[in-house]
Amino acid sequence: MTSRNSADTGARPVVASRRNRRRPNFWAVAGVPAIIFLAIAFVAPLAMIVGKSLESDTPFAFYAAIISEPIYQRQFIRTVLVSLSVTALCLVIGYPYAYAMARGGRHLSTALGGVLLVSFWTSLLVRTFAWGVILNDTGIVNTLLLDLGVIDQPIQLIRNLFGVLVGMVHIQLPMMILAVYAALRTVKPELELAAQSLGARPVVAFWRITVPLSLPGVAAGAVLVFVLSLGFYLTPQLLGGPGDVMISQSIVLEVQRYLEPGMGAALGVVLIVLVLIVLAVASRFVGIKRILGITEGKTE
Repeated sequence: MTSRNSADTGARPVVASRRNRRRPNFWAVAGVPAIIFLAIAFVAPLAMIVGKSLESDTPFAFYAAIISEPIYQRQFIRTVLVSLSVTALCLVIGYPYAYAMARGGRHLSTALGGVLLVSFWTSLLVRTFAWGVILNDTGIVNTLLLDLGVIDQPIQLIRNLFGVLVGMVHIQLPMMILAVYAALRTVKPELELAAQSLGARPVVAFWRITVPLSLPGVAAGAVLVFVLSLGFYLTPQLLGGPGDVMISQSIVLEVQRYLEPGMGAALGVVLIVLVLIVLAVASRFVGIKRILGITEGKTE
């Protein structure tokens, strides 16, 4: 009897594990509707865009034109440079803001977080139009400078690269702040205090301890801001000038004004490939979980 009972107890886990393997995973089944939706809403339109980009006398004529035409090369270079500039400005402005949120008192953190959320929830269109009103020739900035006697005539602050950078930084800044703030929250303030107790100055303790530990959040925020900036259309269209056309504006021009949907589709495909390359490189060095904001509650 003893041997039979021991044999039965040893067999039960095996039978249970076999039953668990046959039982479908709940989360896998629950994800089926999302997969179907993505296939309909993303994969199918993307396939149509790729097919449209190949509709020409020769299959890759539009892509050859993108490579050979200097105007498209300049637009892609300008788009990348503007995106890099926006990312750098967001980091310079956003890191101190996120640090104040993470290290400030309860009232300061609440106030800064409230301002950040209000900006984040405000419509992109409203914020862009607001900057157009503020920066135009009769706006607040030029009016104030004229009243103070700093300038004799209005300065052109929109319809140029300056206006584009101001508008895009304002829109993208909450992304950077939230990513850096999430990383700083995992860095205990006691680490800086311990370094200072051992003789390190506060600035040295900050640069040698806090900054390196917050780099995953900085990298995730930088990738997120850069990738989103590559496809910006509304802000450059409303605040930029004729010499500051980005690739998203060129896609719209090709489709609407020049009636060349094939060229617009090819430009869109090249932009998507560029984004995928950036994400692939970033996931190699940063990790796709950090880019998506999926963490395990600690900085690895």
